[in-house]
Amino acid sequence: MANVSGRPACIEVDLAALRHNVTVMRKQVSPALLMAVVKANAFGHGAVPIARAALIAGAEKLAVATIDEAIELRQNGIAAPILNLGWTAPEEITQALRYNIQMTVFDYENAALISMVATRQRKNASIHIKVDTGLCRLGFPSKIAEMTALKRLYNLPKLKIEGVFSHFACADAADLSNAEQQLQRFVDFTDAMQAQGLKILLRHIANSPAVVIFPASWLDMVRPGIMMFGCCPAEHLRHVLPLKQVMRVIAHIAQIHTLQPGDYVGYSCRWQAKRESLIATLPLGFADGVPRLLGNRGEVLIKGQRVPIVGSVTMDQFMVDITDIVDVHQGDEAVILGKQENELITPEEIALHAQTITDEVVSRFGQRLPKVYLNE
Repeated sequence: MANVSGRPACIEVDLAALRHNVTVMRKQVSPALLMAVVKANAFGHGAVPIARAALIAGAEKLAVATIDEAIELRQNGIAAPILNLGWTAPEEITQALRYNIQMTVFDYENAALISMVATRQRKNASIHIKVDTGLCRLGFPSKIAEMTALKRLYNLPKLKIEGVFSHFACADAADLSNAEQQLQRFVDFTDAMQAQGLKILLRHIANSPAVVIFPASWLDMVRPGIMMFGCCPAEHLRHVLPLKQVMRVIAHIAQIHTLQPGDYVGYSCRWQAKRESLIATLPLGFADGVPRLLGNRGEVLIKGQRVPIVGSVTMDQFMVDITDIVDVHQGDEAVILGKQENELITPEEIALHAQTITDEVVSRFGQRLPKVYLNE
Protein backbone atom coordinates (compact mmCIF):
# COMPACT_ATOMS: atom_id res chain seq x y z
CA MET A 1 0.00 0.00 0.00
CA ALA A 2 2.82 2.41 0.85
CA ASN A 3 4.87 3.79 -1.99
CA VAL A 4 8.37 2.44 -2.59
CA SER A 5 9.71 5.71 -1.19
CA GLY A 6 8.67 4.56 2.28
CA ARG A 7 5.89 7.15 2.55
CA PRO A 8 2.36 6.95 1.09
CA ALA A 9 3.00 10.11 -0.93
CA CYS A 10 5.88 11.00 -3.22
CA ILE A 11 7.11 12.76 -6.33
CA GLU A 12 7.93 10.71 -9.41
CA VAL A 13 10.58 12.38 -11.57
CA ASP A 14 10.86 11.11 -15.14
CA LEU A 15 14.48 11.59 -16.13
CA ALA A 16 13.80 10.38 -19.67
CA ALA A 17 11.33 13.26 -20.07
CA LEU A 18 13.94 15.69 -18.71
CA ARG A 19 16.58 14.40 -21.13
CA HIS A 20 14.08 14.71 -23.98
CA ASN A 21 13.30 18.33 -23.10
CA VAL A 22 16.97 19.31 -22.86
CA THR A 23 17.73 17.58 -26.16
CA VAL A 24 14.88 19.45 -27.85
CA MET A 25 16.07 22.78 -26.46
CA ARG A 26 19.70 22.06 -27.28
CA LYS A 27 18.79 21.34 -30.90
CA GLN A 28 16.61 24.45 -31.00
CA VAL A 29 19.37 26.90 -30.06
CA SER A 30 22.41 25.28 -31.70
CA PRO A 31 25.17 26.39 -32.09
CA ALA A 32 24.62 28.38 -28.91
CA LEU A 33 25.61 26.58 -25.71
CA LEU A 34 23.06 25.50 -23.11
CA MET A 35 23.46 26.27 -19.41
CA ALA A 36 20.86 24.24 -17.47
CA VAL A 37 19.47 26.18 -14.52
CA VAL A 38 19.13 23.75 -11.59
CA LYS A 39 18.61 26.26 -8.78
CA ALA A 40 16.17 25.64 -5.91
CA ASN A 41 16.93 21.90 -5.98
CA ALA A 42 16.25 21.91 -9.72
CA PHE A 43 12.86 23.57 -9.19
CA GLY A 44 11.99 20.86 -6.68
CA HIS A 45 12.98 17.93 -8.92
CA GLY A 46 16.32 17.15 -7.24
CA ALA A 47 19.44 19.04 -8.29
CA VAL A 48 21.95 16.20 -8.53
CA PRO A 49 20.01 13.71 -10.71
CA ILE A 50 18.56 16.52 -12.82
CA ALA A 51 22.01 18.05 -13.38
CA ARG A 52 23.43 14.69 -14.42
CA ALA A 53 20.53 14.03 -16.80
CA ALA A 54 20.79 17.52 -18.32
CA LEU A 55 24.52 17.11 -18.96
CA ILE A 56 23.96 13.71 -20.58
CA ALA A 57 21.33 15.30 -22.84
CA GLY A 58 23.67 18.01 -24.10
CA ALA A 59 23.86 20.81 -21.55
CA GLU A 60 27.42 22.12 -21.35
CA LYS A 61 27.12 24.13 -18.14
CA LEU A 62 24.97 24.47 -15.03
CA ALA A 63 23.61 27.42 -13.06
CA VAL A 64 22.44 27.72 -9.45
CA ALA A 65 21.28 30.52 -7.16
CA THR A 66 23.55 29.98 -4.14
CA ILE A 67 27.03 28.74 -3.38
CA ASP A 68 25.59 25.95 -1.21
CA GLU A 69 23.64 24.64 -4.20
CA ALA A 70 26.84 24.54 -6.27
CA ILE A 71 28.80 22.79 -3.52
CA GLU A 72 26.15 20.06 -3.36
CA LEU A 73 26.70 19.35 -7.05
CA ARG A 74 30.47 19.30 -6.66
CA GLN A 75 30.31 16.98 -3.64
CA ASN A 76 28.28 14.58 -5.75
CA GLY A 77 30.94 14.34 -8.42
CA ILE A 78 29.64 16.85 -10.97
CA ALA A 79 32.62 18.48 -12.65
CA ALA A 80 30.89 20.63 -15.28
CA PRO A 81 31.20 24.43 -15.05
CA ILE A 82 28.74 25.84 -12.49
CA LEU A 83 27.73 29.50 -12.28
CA ASN A 84 26.22 31.01 -9.13
CA LEU A 85 23.67 33.42 -10.58
CA GLY A 86 23.18 35.16 -7.23
CA TRP A 87 25.38 37.19 -4.93
CA THR A 88 28.48 35.49 -3.58
CA ALA A 89 28.81 37.02 -0.11
CA PRO A 90 32.33 37.83 1.16
CA GLU A 91 32.37 34.86 3.53
CA GLU A 92 31.51 32.50 0.64
CA ILE A 93 34.32 33.44 -1.74
CA THR A 94 36.85 30.99 -0.28
CA GLN A 95 34.42 28.10 -0.69
CA ALA A 96 33.60 29.18 -4.23
CA LEU A 97 37.29 29.14 -5.10
CA ARG A 98 37.82 25.80 -3.37
CA TYR A 99 35.06 24.14 -5.40
CA ASN A 100 35.80 25.97 -8.65
CA ILE A 101 32.43 27.73 -8.78
CA GLN A 102 31.96 30.61 -11.16
CA MET A 103 30.69 33.76 -9.46
CA THR A 104 28.40 36.55 -10.63
CA VAL A 105 29.81 40.06 -10.25
CA PHE A 106 27.52 43.08 -10.42
CA ASP A 107 29.63 45.84 -8.86
CA TYR A 108 33.30 46.74 -8.71
CA GLU A 109 33.64 46.36 -4.93
CA ASN A 110 32.58 42.70 -4.94
CA ALA A 111 34.87 41.99 -7.88
CA ALA A 112 37.79 43.61 -6.05
CA LEU A 113 37.11 41.48 -2.97
CA ILE A 114 37.02 38.29 -5.05
CA SER A 115 40.27 39.35 -6.69
CA MET A 116 41.91 39.97 -3.32
CA VAL A 117 40.89 36.57 -1.90
CA ALA A 118 41.94 34.80 -5.10
CA THR A 119 45.31 36.54 -5.04
CA ARG A 120 45.91 35.49 -1.43
CA GLN A 121 45.06 31.89 -2.30
CA ARG A 122 47.01 31.99 -5.56
CA LYS A 123 43.99 30.86 -7.53
CA ASN A 124 42.13 32.21 -10.53
CA ALA A 125 38.52 33.18 -9.89
CA SER A 126 36.08 32.63 -12.76
CA ILE A 127 33.38 35.27 -12.95
CA HIS A 128 30.44 36.34 -15.10
CA ILE A 129 29.54 40.03 -15.20
CA LYS A 130 25.84 40.79 -14.67
CA VAL A 131 24.39 43.80 -16.50
CA ASP A 132 21.03 45.28 -15.53
CA THR A 133 19.07 45.92 -18.72
CA GLY A 134 15.70 46.56 -17.10
CA LEU A 135 14.85 43.92 -14.49
CA CYS A 136 16.32 46.16 -11.78
CA ARG A 137 17.48 43.27 -9.62
CA LEU A 138 21.26 42.84 -9.89
CA GLY A 139 23.77 44.23 -12.37
CA PHE A 140 26.03 46.98 -13.60
CA PRO A 141 24.02 49.80 -15.23
CA SER A 142 23.69 49.20 -18.97
CA LYS A 143 24.74 52.75 -19.76
CA ILE A 144 27.68 52.93 -22.11
CA ALA A 145 28.78 56.20 -20.52
CA GLU A 146 29.19 54.41 -17.17
CA MET A 147 31.80 51.84 -18.18
CA THR A 148 34.63 53.13 -15.97
CA ALA A 149 34.04 50.56 -13.24
CA LEU A 150 34.09 47.72 -15.75
CA LYS A 151 37.41 48.91 -17.19
CA ARG A 152 38.87 48.89 -13.68
CA LEU A 153 37.40 45.42 -13.08
CA TYR A 154 39.18 44.00 -16.14
CA ASN A 155 42.49 45.14 -14.66
CA LEU A 156 42.02 43.29 -11.37
CA PRO A 157 44.41 40.36 -10.87
CA LYS A 158 43.35 36.69 -10.72
CA LEU A 159 39.95 37.26 -12.34
CA LYS A 160 39.02 35.10 -15.33
CA ILE A 161 36.03 36.71 -17.03
CA GLU A 162 33.98 33.90 -18.53
CA GLY A 163 30.96 35.85 -19.70
CA VAL A 164 28.62 38.82 -19.53
CA PHE A 165 24.90 38.31 -19.00
CA SER A 166 21.55 39.84 -18.20
CA HIS A 167 18.02 38.64 -17.50
CA PHE A 168 14.68 39.32 -19.16
CA ALA A 169 11.72 40.71 -17.27
CA CYS A 170 8.97 39.86 -19.79
CA ALA A 171 10.20 37.22 -22.23
CA ASP A 172 7.06 35.17 -21.49
CA ALA A 173 4.76 37.96 -22.68
CA ALA A 174 2.88 37.66 -25.95
CA ASP A 175 4.18 41.14 -26.79
CA LEU A 176 7.98 40.92 -26.88
CA SER A 177 8.60 44.65 -27.20
CA ASN A 178 9.98 44.94 -23.64
CA ALA A 179 12.27 41.96 -24.17
CA GLU A 180 13.41 43.38 -27.49
CA GLN A 181 14.35 46.63 -25.77
CA GLN A 182 16.31 44.77 -23.11
CA LEU A 183 18.11 42.69 -25.72
CA GLN A 184 19.04 45.82 -27.67
CA ARG A 185 20.43 47.46 -24.53
CA PHE A 186 22.44 44.33 -23.79
CA VAL A 187 23.83 43.97 -27.30
CA ASP A 188 24.70 47.68 -27.52
CA PHE A 189 26.45 47.53 -24.15
CA THR A 190 28.45 44.38 -24.88
CA ASP A 191 29.39 45.72 -28.33
CA ALA A 192 30.68 48.88 -26.64
CA MET A 193 32.65 46.78 -24.15
CA GLN A 194 34.38 44.90 -26.93
CA ALA A 195 35.01 48.11 -28.88
CA GLN A 196 36.93 49.35 -25.84
CA GLY A 197 39.03 46.20 -25.69
CA LEU A 198 37.07 44.39 -22.96
CA LYS A 199 37.02 40.79 -24.16
CA ILE A 200 33.83 38.73 -23.76
CA LEU A 201 33.85 34.96 -24.17
CA LEU A 202 30.13 34.32 -23.72
CA ARG A 203 27.10 36.60 -23.87
CA HIS A 204 23.88 35.17 -22.44
CA ILE A 205 20.44 36.56 -21.66
CA ALA A 206 17.87 34.00 -22.88
CA ASN A 207 15.75 32.25 -20.25
CA SER A 208 13.17 29.49 -20.87
CA PRO A 209 10.57 31.53 -22.81
CA ALA A 210 13.28 33.18 -24.88
CA VAL A 211 14.69 29.76 -25.79
CA VAL A 212 11.28 28.86 -27.18
CA ILE A 213 10.23 31.97 -29.11
CA PHE A 214 13.00 34.61 -29.23
CA PRO A 215 15.91 33.35 -31.38
CA ALA A 216 17.54 36.78 -31.62
CA SER A 217 18.35 36.46 -27.91
CA TRP A 218 20.19 33.13 -28.05
CA LEU A 219 23.60 34.76 -28.66
CA ASP A 220 26.43 32.54 -27.36
CA MET A 221 24.53 30.64 -24.67
CA VAL A 222 21.02 30.18 -23.26
CA ARG A 223 19.85 29.47 -19.70
CA PRO A 224 16.61 27.43 -19.67
CA GLY A 225 15.08 26.70 -16.29
CA ILE A 226 11.40 25.93 -15.66
CA MET A 227 10.61 24.81 -19.20
CA MET A 228 13.21 22.04 -19.00
CA PHE A 229 10.64 20.38 -16.74
CA GLY A 230 7.81 20.69 -19.24
CA CYS A 231 6.21 23.58 -17.37
CA CYS A 232 4.78 26.41 -19.42
CA PRO A 233 4.84 29.96 -18.00
CA ALA A 234 2.39 31.27 -20.61
CA GLU A 235 -0.33 29.73 -22.78
CA HIS A 236 1.12 30.95 -26.09
CA LEU A 237 4.32 29.01 -25.38
CA ARG A 238 2.60 25.69 -24.69
CA HIS A 239 2.92 23.83 -27.99
CA VAL A 240 5.86 25.59 -29.64
CA LEU A 241 8.27 22.83 -28.60
CA PRO A 242 7.29 19.19 -27.90
CA LEU A 243 8.16 19.25 -24.19
CA LYS A 244 7.16 16.58 -21.68
CA GLN A 245 6.03 17.04 -18.07
CA VAL A 246 8.74 15.68 -15.77
CA MET A 247 7.08 15.71 -12.33
CA ARG A 248 4.23 13.54 -11.08
CA VAL A 249 2.92 13.92 -7.52
CA ILE A 250 1.02 10.95 -6.13
CA ALA A 251 -0.45 9.83 -2.81
CA HIS A 252 -2.38 6.81 -1.55
CA ILE A 253 -5.77 7.14 0.09
CA ALA A 254 -5.44 6.96 3.87
CA GLN A 255 -9.11 6.67 4.85
CA ILE A 256 -12.61 6.87 3.35
CA HIS A 257 -15.49 8.44 5.29
CA THR A 258 -19.22 8.21 4.64
CA LEU A 259 -20.91 11.58 5.29
CA GLN A 260 -24.58 12.36 5.63
CA PRO A 261 -26.24 15.49 4.20
CA GLY A 262 -25.29 18.44 6.40
CA ASP A 263 -21.98 16.98 7.63
CA TYR A 264 -18.93 19.25 7.37
CA VAL A 265 -15.36 18.59 6.19
CA GLY A 266 -12.16 20.08 7.58
CA TYR A 267 -11.06 23.14 9.51
CA SER A 268 -13.48 26.07 9.61
CA CYS A 269 -16.23 23.80 8.19
CA ARG A 270 -15.64 25.18 4.70
CA TRP A 271 -17.43 22.36 2.86
CA GLN A 272 -20.78 20.78 3.67
CA ALA A 273 -22.24 17.61 2.19
CA LYS A 274 -25.47 18.14 0.25
CA ARG A 275 -26.03 14.40 -0.20
CA GLU A 276 -24.65 11.17 1.24
CA SER A 277 -21.01 11.44 0.26
CA LEU A 278 -17.79 9.45 0.25
CA ILE A 279 -14.79 11.54 1.31
CA ALA A 280 -11.21 10.29 0.94
CA THR A 281 -8.31 11.63 3.00
CA LEU A 282 -4.94 12.02 1.27
CA PRO A 283 -1.75 12.04 3.39
CA LEU A 284 -0.08 15.24 2.17
CA GLY A 285 -0.79 18.92 2.58
CA PHE A 286 0.50 22.45 2.28
CA ALA A 287 3.79 21.54 4.00
CA ASP A 288 4.32 19.19 1.05
CA GLY A 289 3.53 21.89 -1.50
CA VAL A 290 -0.22 21.45 -2.02
CA PRO A 291 -1.42 25.08 -2.14
CA ARG A 292 -4.04 26.00 0.48
CA LEU A 293 -5.92 27.86 -2.25
CA LEU A 294 -6.80 24.51 -3.85
CA GLY A 295 -9.34 23.97 -1.07
CA ASN A 296 -12.83 23.79 -2.67
CA ARG A 297 -11.21 24.71 -6.01
CA GLY A 298 -8.69 22.16 -7.20
CA GLU A 299 -9.01 18.56 -8.35
CA VAL A 300 -7.03 15.32 -8.20
CA LEU A 301 -7.19 12.15 -10.28
CA ILE A 302 -8.46 8.83 -8.93
CA LYS A 303 -9.04 5.89 -11.27
CA GLY A 304 -8.45 8.22 -14.19
CA GLN A 305 -11.26 10.57 -13.19
CA ARG A 306 -11.22 14.08 -11.74
CA VAL A 307 -12.51 14.49 -8.21
CA PRO A 308 -12.83 17.80 -6.33
CA ILE A 309 -10.77 18.84 -3.33
CA VAL A 310 -13.21 19.64 -0.50
CA GLY A 311 -12.65 21.72 2.61
CA SER A 312 -9.37 23.28 3.64
CA VAL A 313 -5.98 21.94 2.61
CA THR A 314 -4.20 21.39 5.92
CA MET A 315 -0.50 21.06 6.72
CA ASP A 316 -0.28 17.30 6.25
CA GLN A 317 -3.61 16.14 4.79
CA PHE A 318 -6.52 17.13 2.59
CA MET A 319 -9.79 15.58 1.50
CA VAL A 320 -11.46 14.83 -1.84
CA ASP A 321 -15.02 13.90 -2.76
CA ILE A 322 -15.05 10.43 -4.36
CA THR A 323 -18.83 9.90 -4.24
CA ASP A 324 -19.12 9.51 -8.02
CA ILE A 325 -16.16 7.13 -8.41
CA VAL A 326 -16.91 3.40 -8.35
CA ASP A 327 -14.91 0.86 -6.34
CA VAL A 328 -12.41 3.11 -4.54
CA HIS A 329 -10.46 1.66 -1.62
CA GLN A 330 -7.95 2.66 1.03
CA GLY A 331 -4.48 2.61 -0.55
CA ASP A 332 -5.65 3.48 -4.07
CA GLU A 333 -3.48 5.97 -5.95
CA ALA A 334 -4.44 9.61 -6.25
CA VAL A 335 -2.56 11.91 -8.62
CA ILE A 336 -2.20 15.50 -7.49
CA LEU A 337 0.03 16.53 -10.40
CA GLY A 338 0.60 14.59 -13.59
CA LYS A 339 -1.10 11.90 -15.64
CA GLN A 340 -3.35 9.01 -14.68
CA GLU A 341 -4.87 6.97 -17.50
CA ASN A 342 -6.16 9.55 -20.01
CA GLU A 343 -6.42 12.52 -17.66
CA LEU A 344 -3.71 15.06 -16.85
CA ILE A 345 -3.31 17.73 -14.19
CA THR A 346 -0.65 20.25 -15.15
CA PRO A 347 1.42 22.67 -13.07
CA GLU A 348 -0.30 25.43 -15.04
CA GLU A 349 -3.73 24.30 -13.82
CA ILE A 350 -2.59 24.23 -10.19
CA ALA A 351 -0.87 27.61 -10.57
CA LEU A 352 -4.08 29.12 -11.94
CA HIS A 353 -6.13 27.91 -8.96
CA ALA A 354 -3.41 28.93 -6.50
CA GLN A 355 -2.92 32.36 -8.08
CA THR A 356 0.80 31.78 -8.58
CA ILE A 357 3.27 30.56 -11.22
CA THR A 358 4.43 27.09 -12.25
CA ASP A 359 7.91 27.70 -10.82
CA GLU A 360 6.48 28.00 -7.31
CA VAL A 361 4.14 25.03 -7.73
CA VAL A 362 6.80 22.46 -8.63
CA SER A 363 9.48 23.94 -6.36
CA ARG A 364 7.26 23.69 -3.28
CA PHE A 365 6.26 20.10 -4.01
CA GLY A 366 9.95 19.22 -3.92
CA GLN A 367 10.68 20.57 -0.44
CA ARG A 368 9.41 17.69 1.71
CA LEU A 369 8.04 14.90 -0.44
CA PRO A 370 10.40 11.99 -1.15
CA LYS A 371 11.40 11.53 -4.78
CA VAL A 372 11.36 8.41 -6.92
CA TYR A 373 13.45 8.66 -10.11
CA LEU A 374 12.24 6.88 -13.23
CA ASN A 375 14.28 5.96 -16.33
CA GLU A 376 17.67 6.73 -14.76
